[in-house]
Amino acid sequence: MNTLTALPPPQVLLSSTMASFHGMEGEQEQSKVLAWQTLYRFLNGQSWRRMVKREQDGALDTLVLAGLFRLVKHPNQKVTMQRLSLMWEGERNLHGSWVGCQYSPDFMMQCRQDSLAWRFYNILEYVIDALLSDLEKQGIQALSVPVKAPKNCHYDGMDTTPVPMAYLDMGKTTKQWVSERFGRQFGFLEHGIKQGGRALYKHLWDFVDKEKLSLYLQIYQCSLSQVSFGQLHSFSNKVKDVSVYQRHRVWLPWLRVLSGGVNRHIHPNLFSYEHLLSHLPAEVSKGAIRKINRQPRKVQALLIQARMWTPSELSLLDALTGYSTTIQVRLLSTIRDQKARHDHRGVWDVERLQRVVFRWAQYFKPMIGRVKVRKQKEQWRRALNQFNDVFDWVEREDAVIHKNQSWYALVQQHERWVTRMNADRLKVDIQMDALTWERAKWETFDTQGITVEEITTGFGLRREGREMEHCVFSYLDDCVKQRYRVFTLTSDADRTTLGLYQDPISRFVQYDQLRGARNGLSSQTMEQVAKQLIESINKTKNEGH
Repeated sequence: MNTLTALPPPQVLLSSTMASFHGMEGEQEQSKVLAWQTLYRFLNGQSWRRMVKREQDGALDTLVLAGLFRLVKHPNQKVTMQRLSLMWEGERNLHGSWVGCQYSPDFMMQCRQDSLAWRFYNILEYVIDALLSDLEKQGIQALSVPVKAPKNCHYDGMDTTPVPMAYLDMGKTTKQWVSERFGRQFGFLEHGIKQGGRALYKHLWDFVDKEKLSLYLQIYQCSLSQVSFGQLHSFSNKVKDVSVYQRHRVWLPWLRVLSGGVNRHIHPNLFSYEHLLSHLPAEVSKGAIRKINRQPRKVQALLIQARMWTPSELSLLDALTGYSTTIQVRLLSTIRDQKARHDHRGVWDVERLQRVVFRWAQYFKPMIGRVKVRKQKEQWRRALNQFNDVFDWVEREDAVIHKNQSWYALVQQHERWVTRMNADRLKVDIQMDALTWERAKWETFDTQGITVEEITTGFGLRREGREMEHCVFSYLDDCVKQRYRVFTLTSDADRTTLGLYQDPISRFVQYDQLRGARNGLSSQTMEQVAKQLIESINKTKNEGH
């Protein structure tokens, strides 16, 4: 899995950018130059091709990633990050040791990807960059690379004559070049990377504080696939006393609105009204916070995430009192989504939409307790669909809701609007179906038993789209303007729709598409007939000129 033929170290072909950016000749102070072969040999000895390895290092429980980085679990259960560090001890002697670092891998706590190659590559890139920085701090100014370069002539070959060393400065470009030298081998490690991904999630949970993970999920109300290990690790380091957070569990969803990144969790008065209100708009009061905190956890988290804490928005909770959490979340989610769209446009008429919720909640209140959400979910589904239909109509048409108007009256008004819209659409459809256009002309040819018929009416185009289950009717306007032609090709065993572009001036046609039912592929025979039809139409046009 981890065995690969080593990259030959004697000569390296530099890209034209690297070769032109760095001088190929000139004396360098040998005491400040590191040979590429020495660095390459050292890194190859670190088993970096093995993506994941669990091992004990004395009293430390470690999870080594890409051979150069590791998670370390100390005897006191604290988890830290370490990377390999380099010490230059002479011309051909490098010594590595583990040192602490602030970098955290960006793995998600749950992943459905087949390969984590780019995640492992990020670790490799970070460590290589840090290793070269270590060498730079020790006085290494350049990396000496023996190269071979293409000949500067028209000969299509390679000049294998060695060129004197290229000296690459220890800068960003060189660090990227070194990372790419190793990253290219990832293509040969696909199987090992997949196995490493499975091994990672087998061992990673041993390096996670489960209690702090639970707190994190309660704060951010997200799934494991949305939790980054790096963010979770940073959060875990900031939370010193888990019991304090557990005692103030009802406050946890509010922490996501605090500013300050991970440092938001270290304020001495974190769980206090004064501290929380200082991060909220002036319109939010203690009473609003208390009211939100009394709601079920899902409702509370939704209100906080959507920032629905104004008196008008919180009045929705009174109307929905008694409804199950599932129903409340469905209705409030609709309001939340509508608010997000209005916030983008800068207009939010909450009172008008609020009345829709009030009327619905009052009308269906008798169902509470008698109609179970899980056992009789079909009844609730119809009730919620009715709410969505009326809500969308009110929003779309700016419908006026009278003060004493009942939900039944709103539904009736909505149905009249639907009937009127359908009648208007029917009139438009009748007009479109009546449209006709000039038929193309072509000479007869051997159709191999296939019937070729051009569609020249709007009704025929609509019927073709309905029967073949594709979008050919969308070409109606182009057909009327003689920019597009549609033919139906039918045999005993097959049927396809042929679409041709037509030049509005010359009237010559060219192939666009030939599709079967549901945009399926056509047979070779159909393609041959379509080609002959195009040639025949264009031939007729040419002779007409």
